[in-house]
Amino acid sequence: MTTISVTGDIAITQHDQLLCRLHDQLGWRATKDRNRVRFTTGTMGFEDDRRTIVLPMIGALRSMENTRRIQRHLAKNNARLLKRTLSQRWGRLFVSCQLAIKTSVVTPPSATMSKKDPRAGVDLGLRSLATIADSNGSMTAIPNPAPLRATMNERRRVGRNLIRRIPGSHGHRQAKAKLVKLDRKAVYVRRESIHQLTCYLVDNYSEVKIEDLNIAAMGRSMGRRALRRSVSDAGLGAFKPTLTYKAISAGVKVVVVDRFFPSSQIHHNCTGRLTGAKLAKRLICDTCHVEVDRDENASLNIRDWSVISCGPVGSSALPVPRPFRTGGSCDDGLTHHRPRCSCDASRCPQRRHRQRTPGPVHL
Repeated sequence: MTTISVTGDIAITQHDQLLCRLHDQLGWRATKDRNRVRFTTGTMGFEDDRRTIVLPMIGALRSMENTRRIQRHLAKNNARLLKRTLSQRWGRLFVSCQLAIKTSVVTPPSATMSKKDPRAGVDLGLRSLATIADSNGSMTAIPNPAPLRATMNERRRVGRNLIRRIPGSHGHRQAKAKLVKLDRKAVYVRRESIHQLTCYLVDNYSEVKIEDLNIAAMGRSMGRRALRRSVSDAGLGAFKPTLTYKAISAGVKVVVVDRFFPSSQIHHNCTGRLTGAKLAKRLICDTCHVEVDRDENASLNIRDWSVISCGPVGSSALPVPRPFRTGGSCDDGLTHHRPRCSCDASRCPQRRHRQRTPGPVHL
């Protein structure tokens, strides 16, 4: 799927006329499709200047992006154009072209020897978008751009200006366009940060271990609205699928850690329990009383998850060893559960004798 952005006053005017004409003639499949129209037949092509897209009933539209990648496949007869979709988002028009391309199946090369580092553990967060721990123990912190938080003051100002305008007026359209521009900027910055992070992991590591986060539950459990907004602003839900499809083509192994693995509650050095506030940056170990960084300790635990963890939830665990010379009758050094006896059989002879013998009567 290739998406090409289309701009220009003529394109927007033709698009509005097309929406009105199709609404009167053909109707719509659903309410959500009012800002989208799809073409499967008719005159669909590209001009030789590689900047012009031809659509049925609309004509030629000027594109902001170069169309040479699609035209090369069509010129070599390696692709067939299936359909095009014209949509409007954030005050802009987009043409999405769906192609059927002939490709040969190529086995991705093994990345074990070619990569610089064999494995890495990635801890996602809100203060830092990701904290990466490699096999040597060095830490790499990827900052969180937080695009929505960065533009929040300007969004409030533009929102107040929009409320003061009369709906349908020129000033109202201008204020709404400014607000849409801020939304578009935040989406692009968030998407670009995820792509840069995943490309860095695929290019520098052979095995990447990540968390299986429940983003919806994180948003519900954060409490305040500002914290829930930060979870949505980070865009953590797009990290796992983006990394997965890039790792397949690059031959990188992606290991998903169990969701219930307490990576932030175990000290990596002594395996003691860490205590502190729920959102504290620094935690203290109850065993060795050492203060550690929350994100760095979690990334180390994720990196060594196969060694620290006993396995996924529901797997069979080994018997718990107990200390020897405890006076028990078992000599194998393992804790065995004794079946519970009935009430009469569990009583010793001395206890039964005391129950049968009447005690002294006090007058």
